[in-house]
Amino acid sequence: MPVSSTGSDTTRIAQHRAVVDAASKSGVALFAYTPVTRAPTNPMGLARVHRSTEHAIADAGLPAVVLRNGGYTENHTAALPGAVARGTLTGSAGDGRIAFASRADLAEAAAAVLTLEDQTGKTYALTGDSAWTLSDLAAEAAAQSGTPIT
Repeated sequence: MPVSSTGSDTTRIAQHRAVVDAASKSGVALFAYTPVTRAPTNPMGLARVHRSTEHAIADAGLPAVVLRNGGYTENHTAALPGAVARGTLTGSAGDGRIAFASRADLAEAAAAVLTLEDQTGKTYALTGDSAWTLSDLAAEAAAQSGTPIT
């Protein structure tokens, strides 16, 4: 399973395409890819790379399963100590809701899928059970820390 690379979108797209090409040439039995949720229509900037990679996989005719990951809990919990210290949690999600899931939970879900038969051509949306706004997260952090957080 490839892991997304780092760098500019152009660099990442080229690196992802190189992995897809190598997998295609090697004749892999099943290629697993973990883009963002709703990659084909997701307006987030990073979804562009994932859309391109999904197209490359399809164009290569790879036997593939797509495991679209939602927001990582750790991306948000890492900001909480600073939010508690400042009394504010900042972000650009507005009232958008995110069904966070931990990396460990997403890895467990991927492992479960990859142990099943006949996964070629399937796409899964892997997210948490509940969708939160950043305001919800700030309220929960305030409740847990005893510190007001806006």
